[in-house]
Amino acid sequence: MPESTTTNYYLKFTLSICIVLIIQSCNAHDENSIPHFDRELDYISVDISDSFMFEEIFNPGWSGLRVINNKFYIPEVSNDETAFHVLNIVDENGSLVYEQGFGRRGQGPGEFLEINDIVATDSLIYIYDGNQLKMVSYDPLSEELATQDDILIRTSGRPSNIYSSLENQFVGLGLFRESRFMIMDSNGETISQHGELIEFNSDFSTRDIAFSWRSIGTVHPYEPYVYLFSVNADFIEKYDHDGRLITRVQSEDNPLPNMEIVNDWPFNTGSVSYVSVDSDENYIYGLYSGHSWEDYRLTGNIIHKFDWDLNLIDAYKLDQRFNTITVDGNGNLYTFGETDEGIEFYVYNLY
Repeated sequence: MPESTTTNYYLKFTLSICIVLIIQSCNAHDENSIPHFDRELDYISVDISDSFMFEEIFNPGWSGLRVINNKFYIPEVSNDETAFHVLNIVDENGSLVYEQGFGRRGQGPGEFLEINDIVATDSLIYIYDGNQLKMVSYDPLSEELATQDDILIRTSGRPSNIYSSLENQFVGLGLFRESRFMIMDSNGETISQHGELIEFNSDFSTRDIAFSWRSIGTVHPYEPYVYLFSVNADFIEKYDHDGRLITRVQSEDNPLPNMEIVNDWPFNTGSVSYVSVDSDENYIYGLYSGHSWEDYRLTGNIIHKFDWDLNLIDAYKLDQRFNTITVDGNGNLYTFGETDEGIEFYVYNLY
């Protein structure tokens, strides 16, 4: 073969390879630019790895499950003599041992009506009672629950989740008339409120819009970012503490709440999105439904795992549907369900 012909052949071959690589790169970019809600996902099927039952726990609450420093905190709904339970995680596989119950039902200092969250700080843990809008401190070292100096939260809304944040501040996520989240100081005073309540129905009142945009979420462990996951729409947002929107992920099929007024209250007539969210140092985990309220209520069996830029890392499919999840940072996910024998706690090993 003449030298010029050989050169032309290799040039054409090299050009063809480059074109193929460019096309593949463009296709990958196009696929990644599509929100995960609108893509066909390759789910990792996960079965229960272990289960536990404890006679001390009667009726655990759906909200407020937290794993903090290898301790599993569980709010109690039906026991007047115990407000929350502490389980010990005794090995890397997530094995659970009952440790102790704390608190009691009541309206006095150190007493609770409805625990909605367990809030970790650098030293103390705060037990958040959403019914009384207060936080009570618990010292995990001395195992003492404060009986005075409750932190009273001053807000016109109702936080469903509260997180410790930077500069001795707290972040509240939940129901607010004119915002999506609030920043509080260490005494429970509101510093600022942020997040857009998008109007999607001109006939809805401010209250109805706020209920429709009810969100759950988390905060970044080291940076001033707040993550909101809508319950009634495929709609995720990342804000900074000054209220600047950093990222928004939104589906085409369920981009806004699909609500109707039923008995004077907004009711989801579309698909339920996220029903529970937790995070560790590296990832955010969202329990996703994708089905109507009438079919499955507030339950899901899909776990979306995100990095802190809201890129989807993995998608898992659990073998059952649940209302709530929490994670321990070691690849274990915890939840519970009701069986004929009573309440059973489940451990899933995600990785």
